[in-house]
Amino acid sequence: IITDDNVVYFTRSGTKSGKDAALHLNIYSAMLDDNNLTKVRNVPFNNDEYSVMHPTLTENGTRLYFSSNMPGGLGGFDLYYVDIDRDDKSSAPVNLGPGINTEGNEVFPFIYKDDILFFSSSAHPGLGGLDVYMTVGLGSQSQEVINLGNPFNSSKDDFSFYIDSQFKFGYVSSNRPGGKGEDDIYS
Repeated sequence: IITDDNVVYFTRSGTKSGKDAALHLNIYSAMLDDNNLTKVRNVPFNNDEYSVMHPTLTENGTRLYFSSNMPGGLGGFDLYYVDIDRDDKSSAPVNLGPGINTEGNEVFPFIYKDDILFFSSSAHPGLGGLDVYMTVGLGSQSQEVINLGNPFNSSKDDFSFYIDSQFKFGYVSSNRPGGKGEDDIYS
C-alpha cells in the first residue's frame, strides 16, 4: 500500500527470533524514494506477543485496516482499524466487531472506496476453507457481509482479494486444484 506521500505499509516477519519468528508478523511503514525503501519503522500498534498483518489503507490515507490475533478479539484473527494523522501517528486499534469478526479467522482485508471491505474468513458461511467476502455499507446500520461465491471462492482457501478502481480487473490467491504451486495468484 502506497500513500500519496510515498509512505508504504507492508507486512513482514516480526522481531521475534528462533523457530517461530516467521509465524509472528508485524506491519511496517517506510518511505519510497527512487524505488528504494528508506526510513523503515515499526507501526506503534505492533507487539511481540501477537501478530499484526495485512494492511490496507483508505483512499485518503487516514484509516488503516489490518488483521491481528491481539487479546480481546472475538476469534483467532480479527479485523481492526486505526486512524492515522498527517504526522503518521495512529489511534488505538478498533475491532470491527461481531458484524464482521467471528470465532474463526478474518484475514487479508482490502478496503475499496472507503465503505466496501473485502476480506477472507474461515467461519462465515462459505464454500470451504477461507472464503472471500464483501462488506457493503461498512460501519453503517445497513452493513451486510456477502460471500462472493464461485468463481472467486472454492472448497479450498481463497484469500488476498484485490480489485482495481474501475471494479473491472482483480486478483485472488488460492490453493484450489489445478494451480502451479501450493498458493497461486489468479486474475
